[in-house]
Amino acid sequence: AVVGEWMGRGSMLLGVFDPATVLWELDGNGNDRWETCSLDLCRGPFGLTADMPVSGYWRAGMTKAGLGVFRPSTGRWYLDVNGNGRLDTGTTDAQFGPFGIATDKPVVGNWTGTGVTGIGIFRPSTGAWALDLNSNGVWDGCVTDRCRGPFGTTGDLPVAGDWTGTGRAQLGFFTPATRQWKLDLNGNSLFDGCAIDACIANFGIAGDVPVVGKW
Repeated sequence: AVVGEWMGRGSMLLGVFDPATVLWELDGNGNDRWETCSLDLCRGPFGLTADMPVSGYWRAGMTKAGLGVFRPSTGRWYLDVNGNGRLDTGTTDAQFGPFGIATDKPVVGNWTGTGVTGIGIFRPSTGAWALDLNSNGVWDGCVTDRCRGPFGTTGDLPVAGDWTGTGRAQLGFFTPATRQWKLDLNGNSLFDGCAIDACIANFGIAGDVPVVGKW
């Protein structure tokens, strides 16, 4: 599952990445159903079978979300900067990393309030997050980039979003085993309890994949 502003109309739309074919099917007409490539959008091939999909505004001025993948085996990221739905060689698209290791989960968000989507990872074994603040696509340490957490643990799936309208993405996670979401409302990248941060219960079931967006 992946969501993005595929048409530039100001709201998120649904999409899926098929690892078997490395093709993407995106809901272009906004009716929340897959129809055909002529009515919706077919993109790719973009990625490899074991890649994890992401989407975002990879450069300033983008009005439509671009595709991207995180490759756990190498810690590298591949981002469709020109928006043609294919991975182009050279400098047309972006190839970042290594940023992350094989057991990390990818997460992306507007970390700095500039409108450009940055990459990041969540490490379930420690609950740590690493966010690329300067958008150069490599890990530069906790002073230049950002170390966050612990926020979440093994079994949790990361999300990021502007939960409070500050213009910057904050951390969150979905726990499939309990069907609970926990969102960092005060921006300190720690879970401070349901009275300070947000706890959302009984949304989803075990096996679900979380997505967030400006619906």
